[in-house]
Amino acid sequence: MKLKLIALFCLSSVTFSIVSQQPEPYRALLQQRIDRIPGVIEFDDLLKHIPGLKPQQLMLEVIKVPTFIMFYQTDCPACDDMHEVLKQLDKQMKQIHFNVRVITVNAAKYKEIGRLFGVSRTPKFAMYNKGMLIRGSEFYARKELHELINHVRVCLQ
Repeated sequence: MKLKLIALFCLSSVTFSIVSQQPEPYRALLQQRIDRIPGVIEFDDLLKHIPGLKPQQLMLEVIKVPTFIMFYQTDCPACDDMHEVLKQLDKQMKQIHFNVRVITVNAAKYKEIGRLFGVSRTPKFAMYNKGMLIRGSEFYARKELHELINHVRVCLQ
């Protein structure tokens, strides 16, 4: 655990120095570009839309605003079931005017991100805001849509 915290601090420091060297309008434009991607955002698509940043740097930028993330693996049946529920969650969040990004990350493909975010098994779900994990937001089991909506509401209070 101590090693993870040190690694996260080091990566955050490096990313902060790289991104913070950019003028504030650049960072605002980056967030706007991310927000223009419709629906549930697959991390691969995010990398295509936002070239020039390493995956870890991009993830640290993404979680600066309220973000619900599912880490999955392609051979995980529970993960497959949750993709459709996440689409519904994204749609519901927009209908009730909750400004929450919904992102999916293939933890097998992006192992370094999985390690950085403490993924030990899949599916892993978590809420982030202002660059940090929201305490008590992590869980590893399937949930119904209404449970996810309540979970997001509680996390953002």
